Amino acid sequence: MKGRHKGVQKRLLEMNPRAFYTPCGCHRLNLALCDMANCCPKAMSFFGVIQRIYTLFSSSTKRWKIFKDLVKGLTVKPLSQTRWESHVESVKPIKEQTSQIRDALYELANKSEDPKMKSEAESLALHELENFEFLLGVVIWYKLLYAINTVSKFLQSENMDIDVAVKLLEGIILFLEEFREDGYDKAMVEAKEMASTEYFRINYFLFIVDQARFSMTTRFEKFQKYEELFGFLFNLERLQLTDDEVLLRSCKNLESSLTHRGCSDISGDDLFSELTFLKCSLPREAKTTIDVVNYLKKMDGCFPNAQIAYKILLTIPVTVASAERSFSKLKLIKTFLRSTMSQEILNGLAMLSIEKEVTERLDYTDLISIFSSKTVRRVAF
Repeated sequence: MKGRHKGVQKRLLEMNPRAFYTPCGCHRLNLALCDMANCCPKAMSFFGVIQRIYTLFSSSTKRWKIFKDLVKGLTVKPLSQTRWESHVESVKPIKEQTSQIRDALYELANKSEDPKMKSEAESLALHELENFEFLLGVVIWYKLLYAINTVSKFLQSENMDIDVAVKLLEGIILFLEEFREDGYDKAMVEAKEMASTEYFRINYFLFIVDQARFSMTTRFEKFQKYEELFGFLFNLERLQLTDDEVLLRSCKNLESSLTHRGCSDISGDDLFSELTFLKCSLPREAKTTIDVVNYLKKMDGCFPNAQIAYKILLTIPVTVASAERSFSKLKLIKTFLRSTMSQEILNGLAMLSIEKEVTERLDYTDLISIFSSKTVRRVAF
């Protein structure tokens, strides 16, 4: 039988000299993996991150000990262009132990005295292993690599027949076609589960949301204080819905807040009496604070405490951005070509620029006449 096989091989070799020198099925699969890994920049970047994680830990016995102390399961593996299972073996530990490897990177960053290694570990932990796009890539690549590696193992069997190999290859192509249609959605679901079961949800999503809530609460705490003091004066509808007991308490609280060295700008009892009458006499069109102030001006001092309270309320700025624009105007007005500009001229030009909307409505004809009459010089002979 062996001699018969050798005779068949000899005749095939005479017909096609390259028949037995072309890459085998397993080699072809490995070349297909190499093509996949180098097909686009994101794929190359993904495996670059995998290799960086391995290199960081394996290049030092101290770093490898940190890895082994925190990662109890699979160890990270390097990539290889010739070892067929290297790709799937390098991705599997990252997929199965994302949180443990992330903890090891943070531990390495905390203990490392080398600024370069510290920066590399923090970058991998924060910008890669906590990146949802990277987690999605881990899921996608593992599914693809696992399927191809399974076929590769079957092809390496000693008793593998060519018809079975053809069917396996047809099966992997069919798998890729189906994976192209619905694989992304399934991978998204699994990546989301990884993100929620790992620290992604805690250290990223909840972290930024909680930080936003905390910042908004603390940084706008003053606005809440203003609402407690002046809330009953914000609009007519709210004033009318406030019962007398709550209104009196609010007036007393406002009097206390506006007291300085034993003197207060208003009287709480008088303000309560004025508001009790005012909320019944205000016209329906007076809905905003400014409308109420304009109405109080027409009353010519009949509601002195209410007028003072509303004026103080209107002096509280919601933002000072409009006032800060004046500083932004200076760099547009006083350039390096105008280094000899006097303070008076600078103030005048700044005022014209800041109040641009007002100056655009001015009649320049009268201004020019006034200016020319004041600057003319008559010489007496």
